[in-house]
Amino acid sequence: MLGKSWQYLTKRLVASMLAAFLAVGLWSCSQPNAKSSLRRPGIGGSKMAEVAPPPVIQELRRELDIYQPQVKILSPRADEVLQDTKVSVRVQVQDLPTFQDEALELGPHLHLMLDNQPYGAIYDPQQPIVFDSLEPGTHTIRVFAASPWDESFKNEGAYAQTTFHLFAKTPENKPDLSKPLLTYSRPRDSYGAEPILLDFYISNVPLHLVAQEDSEDDIPDWRIRCTINGESFIFDRWEPIYLKGLKPGKNWIQMELLDDQGNPFPNAFNNTVRLIDYQPGGQDTLSKLTRGEISGAIARSIIDPNYKPPAPEPEPLEKVDEPPSKPLIPQKIEEKSEEKLDAETDEEEIKVAPIEKVRPMPVQPPITPPKLQKPIEPPVIKSPAIEPPVEEVPLLVEPVLTAPKLPVPVKELPVEEQPIEELPIAPPEKQAPPPIVVPRATAVPREAAPAPIPQSSEQVRQRAMEKVDAAADKLDDTLDALKERSQQVSQDTQKFFKRFRQTPEPSEAQKRSKGLLNRFQQPVGKMNDFPVESSESLQDSPDLLTPELEPISP
Repeated sequence: MLGKSWQYLTKRLVASMLAAFLAVGLWSCSQPNAKSSLRRPGIGGSKMAEVAPPPVIQELRRELDIYQPQVKILSPRADEVLQDTKVSVRVQVQDLPTFQDEALELGPHLHLMLDNQPYGAIYDPQQPIVFDSLEPGTHTIRVFAASPWDESFKNEGAYAQTTFHLFAKTPENKPDLSKPLLTYSRPRDSYGAEPILLDFYISNVPLHLVAQEDSEDDIPDWRIRCTINGESFIFDRWEPIYLKGLKPGKNWIQMELLDDQGNPFPNAFNNTVRLIDYQPGGQDTLSKLTRGEISGAIARSIIDPNYKPPAPEPEPLEKVDEPPSKPLIPQKIEEKSEEKLDAETDEEEIKVAPIEKVRPMPVQPPITPPKLQKPIEPPVIKSPAIEPPVEEVPLLVEPVLTAPKLPVPVKELPVEEQPIEELPIAPPEKQAPPPIVVPRATAVPREAAPAPIPQSSEQVRQRAMEKVDAAADKLDDTLDALKERSQQVSQDTQKFFKRFRQTPEPSEAQKRSKGLLNRFQQPVGKMNDFPVESSESLQDSPDLLTPELEPISP
């Protein structure tokens, strides 16, 4: 009985806890500022939807990921006061080739905007950008790098801004650098194909992980609210978004920067509205890229200034139906007599001439057959007009052949004047050597270098760290080897000098010779009577002299 009651209480407790959790979840979903209330495109009955970028743009984007552009504004300087309504702006960009392809009219560029006006594309940063007739007061210039299809680069250093003044300072057009700032980029102007790019740049905002780490701190989170033709959606991703479902004609887009409670951030330019014109079927390069009408092989010229697109393949020629009467023309020529051939060949050539313009493949061989020349040769041989010149040919040759006087002096010269043979002794005239032709060096075309494999910033950073670690390990190994080598050299040096400091121990022969010298240190008179022996006998018997030397007195 007690076991059943315990099970019953446990089930009731678990059921009540589940009910409490569900109630809390439903209450949080009903809050208007909760994160679950964020509405994405295509949800909630909206006609607009977020789609993937066009395939060609995805292919080209991977090759631009290797760049990390760095943008600077050289003039005017920050907080500078100018005394003229004409302002010249100079910018600088590094690690990004900016150019405009001549054929497709696109390329990497800069987006430069004055105050909150729509941006202007800058393809040549070397040239100054001139603003005429500016209003007196405070103005702000913002610049950031963009891809050929207008996606903004979002790496650190790709954005720059400066605030200057004309004649005097005013409170408008002066954003607070310590607060979050939104820079509207796309959509802009007109479009001829979908999907349409929605892009922006934000600065002075924290990362979501940092803002959401502690709910009680003073770091606010951020999000973007976009309204298109009255339909709003909110997102918190900083990346390009491609939308589909806009109506043809005029469309208005509003973009706002909000905090985590849905309140606007108070700063200049954080609420921007643009008007665009969407007309399907546009023939500009961006519309063709969006629809996929330009291949990646051809479109690569908008990201690489040295790339040459492949030549287009020739279109196949349309086949022309052959009339049945045309193949019979050469057969009629063979059947006709030789007498009428000369008169009819001209007429046939006139009839065949228009056929050559159309260039039918089966008709070309029979138009100029070699058989047409055979009937022309017989009349040339049989004509009587050629016979008189044949008879005159021997008459012209006879006086040349009947000249007996010419060979006579030639035979007498070598017989009478044999010594004249010495004439060859004179050196013959040397012929000028043939000119030496130096072949010109022809430049061998080099094969095009393979396109670099596009890498993300994380891959580039990881490879750089691997190279640094490898270099550090190699340096440590080199230092250890040098340390061991220095210790070995120090030990060898100490051993070398130690040999000169130590006094070597005398050998046995040195000890014996020293004893003999001590014994001979006696008076001179007595030493003369001592018989001298050889050194070998003294070494063999050193004790023989001891009894005789002991009784000698001084």
